[in-house]
Amino acid sequence: MFVQDIMVSDLVTIGPSASIADAAAVMLQKGTTSLFVTHSDKLLGIITDSDILYSVVAQGFAPTEHQIWEFMDFNPPIANPGMDILALISLMDRYRLTKLPVIEEGKLIGTVTLADIAAKLDLM
Repeated sequence: MFVQDIMVSDLVTIGPSASIADAAAVMLQKGTTSLFVTHSDKLLGIITDSDILYSVVAQGFAPTEHQIWEFMDFNPPIANPGMDILALISLMDRYRLTKLPVIEEGKLIGTVTLADIAAKLDLM
């Protein structure tokens, strides 16, 4: 089984110049804990609720006065559609991640989560 067999193409993205407050609002509205930061379908990075909590709020920065690019992860691990599911699980375990972007030919085409894997393997 491969990433392309379980990935989801319904993506929640945001631009790098949006405010941290905007990112938090999108996360709340979409029920997600992370957003892919993109420009023209190219993945620039990821911002998570933990980034917002620990790097912004806990440090006393005003979420309305700072942009996503200031706090996002610019080099997140990625998956590709042809990656074997066991390699994917190993990568997610190594970085302790529950969600990875799927990139093909430099473009963000999907996402895969541990929940997607468990559902496909009928582990839930």
